[in-house]
Amino acid sequence: MLSAQPMRAPVATQPAKLNPIFQATAPKPVITEDLPGYLPTKGELDPTRVLAFKCAVAMLFTRMSVLPELAATITGVNLYLLYLVAPPAIIGCIMTGGFGRAFERKEVVLWSMFYMIMWIDVPFSSWVGLSFNRAFGYLRTDLICLYIVAGLVLGWSDVRKVYNALAGAGAWVVLMVFRYARPDSLGRLTLDGGDMQDSTIGNSNDLSAHLMLMMPFIAWYAMAPKRHFMVRYPLFGLIGYGIWCNFLTSSRGALVAMAVVAVYLMIRANGTQRIAAMLAIPTLAAIMVAVLPTSNLLRLATLFGASAEKTVNSAEAEESTAARQYLVEQSIKFTLENPLFGIGPGNFSNYEGIVAAAKGEKGNWHETHNSWTQISSECGLVALVFFVAALVSAFAAVNRLYRRARGIGHEEILRTCVAYQTSVIGYAVCITFLACGYRFTLPVMVGLGAAMNYAGMRYLDFYIPPGATRPVPR
Repeated sequence: MLSAQPMRAPVATQPAKLNPIFQATAPKPVITEDLPGYLPTKGELDPTRVLAFKCAVAMLFTRMSVLPELAATITGVNLYLLYLVAPPAIIGCIMTGGFGRAFERKEVVLWSMFYMIMWIDVPFSSWVGLSFNRAFGYLRTDLICLYIVAGLVLGWSDVRKVYNALAGAGAWVVLMVFRYARPDSLGRLTLDGGDMQDSTIGNSNDLSAHLMLMMPFIAWYAMAPKRHFMVRYPLFGLIGYGIWCNFLTSSRGALVAMAVVAVYLMIRANGTQRIAAMLAIPTLAAIMVAVLPTSNLLRLATLFGASAEKTVNSAEAEESTAARQYLVEQSIKFTLENPLFGIGPGNFSNYEGIVAAAKGEKGNWHETHNSWTQISSECGLVALVFFVAALVSAFAAVNRLYRRARGIGHEEILRTCVAYQTSVIGYAVCITFLACGYRFTLPVMVGLGAAMNYAGMRYLDFYIPPGATRPVPR
């Protein structure tokens, strides 16, 4: 007969201690957002996607800051800086399914349709070889930005990092303007430093448009609630200097853009902010009129009618206005004559010159000073519809995020949406007076708008407003 064994008290077990070597390399929990209940997607945690995203951020900074052109000016050689960051971003986007994710966004599909029509137009082009080079080059250097941004930006923390890069790029551009920009023979501020003169922002009008695009991101960074005052106020100084530079470029398109942006910001502002703006704007305008050089003031005055004094600058402005009007009229004429396929991507300046020469007239041989008619005349009306629809859809997607964040009271997302919309509005007005239809900046902004809507809406799905016990449903 077996005897019962006495019961023993359980021994308290201590957690096993890791060897210091293994303890140092123990994996840490991955935190992608600052929300306790946030559930990151598999793509957000993918280390390959994270690495590719970092390269994409570096690529955006490099392109938006015009860093390769500045480096070429300083060194005298092309350093091919984009080749260091763009290929890893593209390869990572492919490996992690970024292109597939990008096509889940309506805005990306619309812009891709615009690009597909470019290729359809090539065989019907007035100069097939030129249009082929335009379409292929656009894919290689510009369109790829759309898929990288829309496919690799997954979380709201990713949006913050993109905005930080854009703010840094904008600050760099303003500093570059301070260092290299000088008045030309007509008194207009322009970049004149070797390769910078022929860069994407070497022209006074292109420079002012790029400043309008980038300054809202600097303001976004400066206005963060926890930003140190030693960072905040110098950045406000950069913004003020950037606005001053816009006046010094004598760009009438930028002047119109600043007015439209001011109206937009007043609509978004509360009652107190609107009263302050209504007092501040006339005061600032009076100061600008008082301190702006006469040559710049006279050129800007031609926007409102003939200048009071016939100077070289005002005469140049009137001639520029006449040339712009002629080019826009010609682009509308070519659109109506070739509404389906256009005259071919990149062909306007050549086609206009040939048509004028055939009539025994002197051609302008210049791009149309209007991005919208540039697309319609070169690619056709269907391409223009997709071009505009993608931009409007991206703007509307961010606006939906803005409305939801306003209902919940999420100040950071509100500020982020306003910065995006301010940038898009100002730039859209500027390119109405410039031929920028094929610039990389537009695919970047379309992709960013689509990514912001996806990441922001998902972030708010887990966000619990102060005083609530659970997230507010959509």
